[in-house]
Amino acid sequence: MDDVIEEMPVLQEYADLIGKDFFHGLNILYINHLISDSLMVARAFKKTGARLWIIGIPYGNLNSQERKKTISGLKNLGSTTIPNIRFPLQFSTIMKKTVENNLLMIGRTCMENKEKFMIVEDGGYAFPILHDNPELYPFLKHCIGAVEHTARGMWNYQYLETDGVVKMPRILSRPALTVANSTIKAKHEPYFVAQAIIDEMAYLLRKKHDFIGYKKIAVLGAGRVGRGIASLLNKLRINLTVVDHNQNNLDILKSDNDRIKTETFLTSDTINNINIIIGATGNPSLDKNHLHTFIENKQPELILVSASSKEIEFKEIINSMEELINKKTGIFKKKIKEFGIVYDIKLNNQSKKLIILADGYPVIFFPNRTNGAPNKAMDPIMSELFLAACLMNKITSKLPNSIITMTEIKKMKLPDGHWQDLINESSILKKWCLYNGIDYKTYCQDIGFTN
Repeated sequence: MDDVIEEMPVLQEYADLIGKDFFHGLNILYINHLISDSLMVARAFKKTGARLWIIGIPYGNLNSQERKKTISGLKNLGSTTIPNIRFPLQFSTIMKKTVENNLLMIGRTCMENKEKFMIVEDGGYAFPILHDNPELYPFLKHCIGAVEHTARGMWNYQYLETDGVVKMPRILSRPALTVANSTIKAKHEPYFVAQAIIDEMAYLLRKKHDFIGYKKIAVLGAGRVGRGIASLLNKLRINLTVVDHNQNNLDILKSDNDRIKTETFLTSDTINNINIIIGATGNPSLDKNHLHTFIENKQPELILVSASSKEIEFKEIINSMEELINKKTGIFKKKIKEFGIVYDIKLNNQSKKLIILADGYPVIFFPNRTNGAPNKAMDPIMSELFLAACLMNKITSKLPNSIITMTEIKKMKLPDGHWQDLINESSILKKWCLYNGIDYKTYCQDIGFTN
């Protein structure tokens, strides 16, 4: 494991400053995407005294050298579970069962040893289940709270999820800190995540000798990640349409990218003229009506690419295609290892293909040699996640049983400690710039960062 490059000096500095006994006696359930930045966070928790229980979210080939190194590193740090998921439609059910089993083990351990545990996760898997499963209710009193760093995870904390869509408000019995709305995530992260998504999409397409240049691409969702993807594609002179129900998101995008076409909903005309759709909504972004429009249109091929952090964007499309296959309607499926799912459609004297890249999973986590966005780039984000966990451990008894965002954290009078940098995010970004030889003032101007 010595050849796994750390390259997160800001995170390592904070772990050293926090000290080796800070989390002593605390169990941490850490749910992550099995990439090297997650390993760096796990090492920071271990270094500061936590007992780790790890669940890896399995996308793509887990037998590649990169994944094997990461998995081996995680197993060296604590109990590590990686669900075996053969097809995307099994994902939700198997992940839920895996999380429930781990919560049962942690809960029973804490009950026997009179210990506490914290949840730190990416995607909002465990904390909602702890509230929703009656078998787990006795363990709520042993949970000090949860820390989450994605918008989708925050939605899952706020609302009950039904068929992949967040709907009914959820009442929490423990506090939850989220760094999803941090200034660093809003201003620093999008470019690097967008670059990684485009890189991995292009890499997978090249495996089949395909390309993105001169293709017509639609990006669904103009939030933080969607805008980042659209801005980078625009710089590549891609023929681009961005779709978002929120006109304000589109206005923000257009202010810097006036060449981009925008729509508040995905029209039939757009579907009929598009080659690639990138889903970045964090919800199911296409439905049966969109599928039927494509099947009936003139385009010979449509490629779907998920830019979410969960298996969610094309759930309804895969369900619909599987139903059509079962009805023997002239649709055939081919699952190509380390590439995606190809549906051959032969109907009404037409022959066309629907390609779901990365099996519908987040493309950023799928290729066999991926580690997502570069560790050096993600250093400030993962440092914030670590500091939020430290803050939760320090002041959990003073927090309300609700979601506490970075906006609310910045209004609090925090006890002395390095978590104070969550209020003054510029401290984190200054450290990052110093370690990477970047001029802080110039960088802040470039990304529009103000604390």
